[in-house]
Amino acid sequence: MSAAGAIAPQLVLFGGPAGAGKSTLATAWCATRPLATHLQLDHVRELIVSGRADPQQAGPQQTEQFALAVRGCCALARVFLAGGYDVAIDDVLEPHAWDNVWLPALADLQPQIVIVLPSLAETLRRSRGRAKRVQEGHTRAQHAASLAWPADRRIDTSSLDVPASLDLVQALLERQSRNPGGG
Repeated sequence: MSAAGAIAPQLVLFGGPAGAGKSTLATAWCATRPLATHLQLDHVRELIVSGRADPQQAGPQQTEQFALAVRGCCALARVFLAGGYDVAIDDVLEPHAWDNVWLPALADLQPQIVIVLPSLAETLRRSRGRAKRVQEGHTRAQHAASLAWPADRRIDTSSLDVPASLDLVQALLERQSRNPGGG
């Protein structure tokens, strides 16, 4: 609670493979809030004008720029949270990157986590329909990695429209609020 008695702003991280619908749901969730901002890791990474590594090509420069973009997202989140805004951040959030990059950058922040994980077939179908092209092998690997998240952090939106998917997001966030240590 803030000094004025209002509920503290929420930080929600939306994860899942390319094409899962995490940006769509993060935007929809933000639209339900009085004040909210949606930070996309990809957009923060695109702030690099010269020397930007291809995020689909593993290597030291790509790894360093990913970590830099994560720290940038977390710094921006802190600014908006301090201003009273709810914040949604979206990224793939593979468990290895979560442990090694996200957790240290989040430090004192207490995010809630939503892993958007439709079936692999649905994820691939959605991914093919996007303007942003992600290699199918990456999407498959991201989907497999996302399965490592605990079931109580994942939502399956395979046959759902955005409003029904948003209902799942809200229910998951309510459960996490009641049981913050969950897992």
